[in-house]
Amino acid sequence: MITHKPIDPSNLEAELNDPACGGVVAFVGKVRNHHDGKKVTGLTYEAYVPMAEKILTAIAAEAVEKFGVKEAKILHRVGDLEIGDIAVWVGVESAHRAEAFEACRYVIDELKQRTPIWKKEHYQDGKRQWVGCKDQGPGTRDQGLKALGHGSRVTGHGSKHKYIAVILAGGQSKRFGNDKLFALFKGRTLVEILLSTLKSCGFDVVISGPKNKFGHLGVPIIGDEHPFDGPLSALSSVWKKTTADRILVVAGDMPFISSSVIGELWEKNRMADVTLLCGASGPSPLPGVYSRETQKTIIQLLKEGRRDLFSLLDRGFLVEIIDKNKFAPGNEGEQALVNINTANDLDCLT
Repeated sequence: MITHKPIDPSNLEAELNDPACGGVVAFVGKVRNHHDGKKVTGLTYEAYVPMAEKILTAIAAEAVEKFGVKEAKILHRVGDLEIGDIAVWVGVESAHRAEAFEACRYVIDELKQRTPIWKKEHYQDGKRQWVGCKDQGPGTRDQGLKALGHGSRVTGHGSKHKYIAVILAGGQSKRFGNDKLFALFKGRTLVEILLSTLKSCGFDVVISGPKNKFGHLGVPIIGDEHPFDGPLSALSSVWKKTTADRILVVAGDMPFISSSVIGELWEKNRMADVTLLCGASGPSPLPGVYSRETQKTIIQLLKEGRRDLFSLLDRGFLVEIIDKNKFAPGNEGEQALVNINTANDLDCLT
């Protein structure tokens, strides 16, 4: 499925030898010497291999079911490739040619849209650039979210590649005395501060909480199926209502997260299932980026009576933890972890 070795299409095609199949269609993708008016001297491919192979397996199975072909095979190379090297091979065998052609096209199109494989082009002038990464995250692979707000965002209802940020706002604010998300800080409510930051980073924002409280903010509201049942339950409801592959999750009472922290969390999540910040007392589940890979496990944890996001961390997921001190001297990492639990917490900041 994923290989570092050169691809030999003749050996691969020889494996498509079912005597009941009269049609064999193969696609070979090679490294070309130009792109967008620039002379290309080579490519580097990187992949998050565990997830990439899982997705490639799913795509092949979908092609078999959707088009009724006998078999679909995929092999993608990673590492450094020269001009003319084969980067990807797709082979399909079927009783008839029409289905084989359609299935082969489906596989390569879905592969390019859905698989966490990234391509860096090497140019004749010595420069290098990640290209074709927009569907995996905002901007280029190296820029992460730092370029957001400058036309790099993918939008559109129903798109699985929209950049979704979820504000968890279903708490009861018992220690604060009233709804803390509407407490004022420098003339704006805490939820308005958070909304402004997330939107400026190019995210489509949804709020997980009661519709009667937040409907006036002009963003979608996802009501908790089981109110006041904890963040794990809220996240389960969110996954059912969005088609995004991953989401940024923030607490409504942590309004001081910066664009730099958001960008680092999102960028590191390319190669992980969960990405978190580590504070003085250890990793914090919020803010964090969570992939859809967590959805089934969340459902199981809820059946086991678990309600906290920390429950996910011992279930075999690939977790990337970022030290808050990475963002010194601006102290942005520390600010991103500040919770407003009481009115005194807010007074200390003013």
